[in-house]
Amino acid sequence: MTQEPLVGLLGLLLGWIPMLLVLIFARLTLEFYVAMARTAQNTAGTRMELERMRSFNG
Repeated sequence: MTQEPLVGLLGLLLGWIPMLLVLIFARLTLEFYVAMARTAQNTAGTRMELERMRSFNG
């Protein structure tokens, strides 16, 4: 059972890169969801304000 030590060393040195990419993708996905929720909240608030201003003027 001989194993190439270089393969193990490369695995230790480069094995963190795919996990880092997964974490970056997860962060981007969550940031996107937060941005969508904030946009929806701001849009709803703006709509309510416009309707209030229209009813006040008319």
